[in-house]
Amino acid sequence: MSPKYGRFLQYGIFFFSNEVDEPPHVHVSLPGTPNSSSKFWLDATSVRLAHNDARIPSHDLTRIERYLNENVADILEFWEAFFKGGGNDPR
Repeated sequence: MSPKYGRFLQYGIFFFSNEVDEPPHVHVSLPGTPNSSSKFWLDATSVRLAHNDARIPSHDLTRIERYLNENVADILEFWEAFFKGGGNDPR
């Protein structure tokens, strides 16, 4: 299961339900390519690119990172609601 936070530009923003033991993060990929995603670590004050396995162009990565920073509090709420809510998509 891959709970989806949403979309930005043409990219999906999601996480994998089996990654509960990792710190909060999201994956970003084009539709239909979740196995080839880029990963961003999240905390209350910052977003950091972990890897760009999806090979998202740098100009899009910059815009995505800005979007994630602007919405990090909401994304972290979504993350916690999913993992602390028994694995049910909170939306």
